[in-house]
Amino acid sequence: MKFISKNNNLRIVLAHGMAAEPLTGRQAVPGKYVKFEAGVAVINDDETIQLMLRHPGFNSDFISTDDNAVDPYRRKVAPIHEITELKYGSVVGKINPRGPIPMEIQDEIKKVATELAKEMVKEQAPKMAMDILKGLAAKQNKKTKDEKKEIIEKIVEKFEERPEEEKSIDENK
Repeated sequence: MKFISKNNNLRIVLAHGMAAEPLTGRQAVPGKYVKFEAGVAVINDDETIQLMLRHPGFNSDFISTDDNAVDPYRRKVAPIHEITELKYGSVVGKINPRGPIPMEIQDEIKKVATELAKEMVKEQAPKMAMDILKGLAAKQNKKTKDEKKEIIEKIVEKFEERPEEEKSIDENK
């Protein structure tokens, strides 16, 4: 039977051993112990299995499973990392333990990315066009006000440059 523990190196004491006492003539009595290695202990002895099932830590410190069961406590927690090798401050190479992405998956990723980009363009294009039109309209309005001021100033300057006789004639009309 297979027992799985949350702890990697758990030791279970099933029967305490006794040390030898040569002065009294008592022999050493071995104990019964189970050591979990990498969180797993495989036991084939029926007597030891019964002791393990009656242990107070059963179903709290360790559980029993079939021999082909998956360990529920150990999963890959961190993703596989790409390791960059540096030498004298510059990149020498990259180590990617997972290998390159298969071509089929790359093609699928490209298809999904292009579809997503098309949807985003459809959503954002009208907003961008409106922003551009507002900016152009503001520039156009600004130019017309400035142009109007320049035209008025030019007319005033031309009127002031005329001789006095012409000004008086225009005033009499």
